[in-house]
Formats: sequence, C-alpha cells, structure tokens
Amino acid sequence: CECNNHSQRCHFDLAVYEASGRRSGGVCEGCMHHTTGPKCDQCAPGFQPNPRSQMDGPDACMRCICSVEGALNGGQCEDSTGSCQCKANVEGPRCNRCKRGFYGLSLSNPVGCKKCSCSQVGSLSVLCDPVIGQCPCRPHFHGLTCDVCSRGYWKAPQTELCVPCGCDPTWSTSDTCDQETGQCQCRPGFGGRTCTECADNIYGTPLSGCRRESL
Repeated sequence: CECNNHSQRCHFDLAVYEASGRRSGGVCEGCMHHTTGPKCDQCAPGFQPNPRSQMDGPDACMRCICSVEGALNGGQCEDSTGSCQCKANVEGPRCNRCKRGFYGLSLSNPVGCKKCSCSQVGSLSVLCDPVIGQCPCRPHFHGLTCDVCSRGYWKAPQTELCVPCGCDPTWSTSDTCDQETGQCQCRPGFGGRTCTECADNIYGTPLSGCRRESL
C-alpha cells in the first residue's frame, strides 16, 4: 500500500495509476496520525510536518502553531512547509505579534492590528505599546495617544502645547482649568481666566476687594 505506516488499507485507482506513469495505483484509506493524501504522506489541514520526526513516524504531523488571531485561514498553516501566513499588520513565525507601529492583535480584525495614532505634538514617538496602544507621552501630556493635557495644564489657542493653567492660588478653588478654554474655577466674586480679576458687575480689584455695585 505504501501508506507510510499510517494505514493498513488501500484500493486500486486507475486514474492514479495512469497519472503516476503506471508505477502505482494504490490509494490509502483512513489515514491516521493526522495525515492525508493518496499515500498518507501529507499533513491534514490544521497540522504541519514535525521537524523532529519522519513522515513514516506516528508523530509525523503536529498541530499548527500559528496564532488564530494573527494568521490567515483561521490559524491553519501551509501543508507543505508548515509556515504561517500572517495578516497584513502582523509578523513573527507564529503570526502572534503586531508589526512596529501597530497594536491590539485581534481575531475580528481582518488585518490583525490597528495602527498607532500617537499625537505628533504630545508623543515622544510614533510607536506605541503593541498590546494596549499606549503612546510614550511628553511631559504634561497624557491619554492613550498623548493628546490630552495633564492636570493643571491646558492647550492655549495659539499653540498645541500644554501650558500651565496659572490659576490664582488664593482666588481660585482649584489648580485645574478647562482643557479647551483655560478657565479656572473662581471663588464667588472673582473672575477672569485665572481668577485674578473681579467678577462681572463687581468693581474693585482682588487686592483692594471686589464689591458689588450698590443700587
């Protein structure tokens, strides 16, 4: 039968006989040990050749080690070489890691990983953590892509840099301000962006005292 020790049964097939140049027409039946083919000389889908064995050994084929999340065809390997075919944004012998500049290996993603979206201003690099996508932030920036100012800072309209809020320590209730306008949280009777002025409809100065106009 010439079934490489993976089957004890075979039958004659005329078409196979003719195709082989009339050398052999035997077709093996019920190939075992995860093998397939007319002579049980190939690994079945989902399995690959075992580099530590021979094709006629009981351990000739081993389960594919391709990552289900990062490889094409549901993690199946090429029958002949056992190599994995990676999705577009994935690399590695097992297709189990994102390429540089990508993150978040996922089974549902047809290309495997998402592109890092690090802020050009707030991040130290265009590369991010390959698992969670966290970008390396410059001082005073935070957030996944480093596009948010840290506590006590805001983005002034004339620049994309994070600048200190500058809230007056006496007349404001906090050292934090609105991330877009820079407005500090002022105590009653005080106003201005940094709370260094009297509130609207109140006269005087913070140093001399802010007083509501008497009617």
